[in-house]
Amino acid sequence: MKKSIFLALAVCFLTFANNADAQFRMRMGVGMRVPMHGARRMPLTPEQRTEREVQQLRYDLNLSRDQENQLRGLLQQRDRARYSSDTAALKGLHFNEQLKQIFTQDQYGRYLAMKQKRNPQPTPVEKPSPPPARAQEPDDVYQHP
Repeated sequence: MKKSIFLALAVCFLTFANNADAQFRMRMGVGMRVPMHGARRMPLTPEQRTEREVQQLRYDLNLSRDQENQLRGLLQQRDRARYSSDTAALKGLHFNEQLKQIFTQDQYGRYLAMKQKRNPQPTPVEKPSPPPARAQEPDDVYQHP
């Protein structure tokens, strides 16, 4: 009896201590994720997204100024086609073929590797093979009276 009362008191004490610790952490802001400057990020405009992508590719692929300008124009075309209601324009853009013309062979290979790393293709799931066919038993075995 004394053991069960002692055990119940110990559980109550540990629960109280844990709750007090959590309240202290909330007051002090420890372990809480607060956005920087108390504000959420504003969504980027298409021009800002294009510029960010150009700068990232310039850094990753070591692009020349001429390649940057060509890439910027291609990405702007892609964004205009993407945000318009004309889906034929997006299909007619041939984005990857134009990237091959802008990039060197080495740069294009690194671009494809980065793209694959960012968006890996799911591996196809193999369907389980069907169970082996069971031997047919004669019908006369299962005759009902």
